[in-house]
Amino acid sequence: MQAPFTWDVNAFVFYFFETTVLSLLSEEPQLEFSLDTFRNPAEILDHLDKLTYRERRGRTKTGAALDFLRNEVFIQEKGSRSKQGVQQIAVVITEGFSQDNVSRLASLLRRAGVTIYAVGTQLASESEDLEKIASYPPWKHVIPLESFLQLFIVKSKIKNQVCPEIVGRRTFVTGVGYTLQEATLGLSSTEDEGEDPWYHKACKCNCQGGANALWSAGATSLDCIPECPYHKPLGFESGEVTPDQITCSNPEQYVGWYSSWTANKARLNSQGFGCAWLSKFQDSSQWLQIDLKEVKVISGILTQGRCDIDEWMTKYSVQYRTDENLNWIYYKDQTGNNRVFYGNSDRTSTVQNLLRPPIISRFIRLVPLGWHVRIAIRMELLECVSKCT
Repeated sequence: MQAPFTWDVNAFVFYFFETTVLSLLSEEPQLEFSLDTFRNPAEILDHLDKLTYRERRGRTKTGAALDFLRNEVFIQEKGSRSKQGVQQIAVVITEGFSQDNVSRLASLLRRAGVTIYAVGTQLASESEDLEKIASYPPWKHVIPLESFLQLFIVKSKIKNQVCPEIVGRRTFVTGVGYTLQEATLGLSSTEDEGEDPWYHKACKCNCQGGANALWSAGATSLDCIPECPYHKPLGFESGEVTPDQITCSNPEQYVGWYSSWTANKARLNSQGFGCAWLSKFQDSSQWLQIDLKEVKVISGILTQGRCDIDEWMTKYSVQYRTDENLNWIYYKDQTGNNRVFYGNSDRTSTVQNLLRPPIISRFIRLVPLGWHVRIAIRMELLECVSKCT
């Protein structure tokens, strides 16, 4: 039996417009209160104070809870104001891996306009359920914890993201803590999910030379590289990138059935049998490599999963080099660590990762670090073109 989880209202504070609590104490979700149950913060806090620990029965079915949210909670009849432009937010807190299909049901909830934060302990993190549940990008919406004693981290992360967007508006304050169960706290904010599509990007150039500084592949210094002003697909989808430019690890192993799933099939929006690169081996030693033929400025990466079956890459790192005789260099994050790029959570959606700063190189490698069932990739590279505006 799990021990009760005690909480301090002051340690877990949100600013919000609408709130609901859903608990999963058995295999069936149970709604504690809906979006329109309370009208002031005092009533909400009083109700949360009275919630008591109840032992969970049956298997964990987080997917069922997500589906319940979509069909029974985030609806106009239960107080949702999504049609008035109030964004819907769910915070899913879980301690383990789900026994049902969280990936598909979470995708349906996200498509219904709900932004999902996924919070979990080590077991949930290891199962990759958190990444399957959360909205994109995962680094923003996935919150792993060593234990639920670290729930203050959740408060800080979500409050910092939500509150700056609602300063000056009428807000309510609530606190929530819970037993070691699956639960969701529905919030509303005006925060936009994810980032603008690559084709909407404008340049912010603070480098010497100002707005008229031209991009050049010869400018290899990283001391002052502006954000890319314009992005152009390199040509995976169009065919401008030729088959000999795309290679992978263990190419000699792609015989028989696998001969239809070779590296050069890794093209965005490709359809039909053999619509993606399907790695024959599922480990972090695999890679997909692109030879640009000359040094270019690469400003982004777009990925999709396999078109006909639920197989995709969930996260990856990027390597590059300007010459085949040089060692590979990992693309780093702001802390100097190898950056982990988050990939797909379904077979059809296109996930973009813009590179700031861009990569100035000839050879690019994607190194899969996580995958759903098998490593499967359809992709496009974005080239930085034109000049800062």
